[in-house]
Amino acid sequence: MVNYKRYILVVFAFVLIGCMNKSGNEDMNVAASAGMESVASNNKDVADELIVAELPLELNEDQQKAYQLRAQQKFQDFLDYLKIVSDPNLDKGLVKHSEELMKELFISDTLNYYSLDSVIVPDSRVKNLTFITPLQKDSLYDYFTGKLQVNMFIGKMDTSFIVNTHLIETNKQFGDTEQKTVEVKLGNIY
Repeated sequence: MVNYKRYILVVFAFVLIGCMNKSGNEDMNVAASAGMESVASNNKDVADELIVAELPLELNEDQQKAYQLRAQQKFQDFLDYLKIVSDPNLDKGLVKHSEELMKELFISDTLNYYSLDSVIVPDSRVKNLTFITPLQKDSLYDYFTGKLQVNMFIGKMDTSFIVNTHLIETNKQFGDTEQKTVEVKLGNIY
């Protein structure tokens, strides 16, 4: 079993660094820096192995699991945003913000999710998320693709969807600096 605690600590440390640039509290910055140095020194192997800035030629087993887990989390985020966007009783500002966040989950603006918004109801819940095709280097594109099967209950109906997933290089803003990083994006849902 893979020890995800180290991975979570490393990700948490990077989030702290990103927040440090926006914080005016110098004591918090010093404490976070010390915590980051401790986590980084204890988990350097994990960080080197899982957190990459460029797409590798192939993924090792730990990277495959970590990116698959991230794709599953992003699909859950998509469902949460879809529920917000579909609720006519919510504040329009919240709905608009949720639409923007939902778009950021996907690789393109021109994707199909085949009327999923008309079938997601408040009592829908995910039963199982399983990769039926692991993330593999795509021969046509310069990134990895995979297929995530989603089994869920919508009301009392048991249904399933396939979600294309992509692992791409992108530039992300961390505080005042922009860095190249690898990110999971969702694709078409059918």
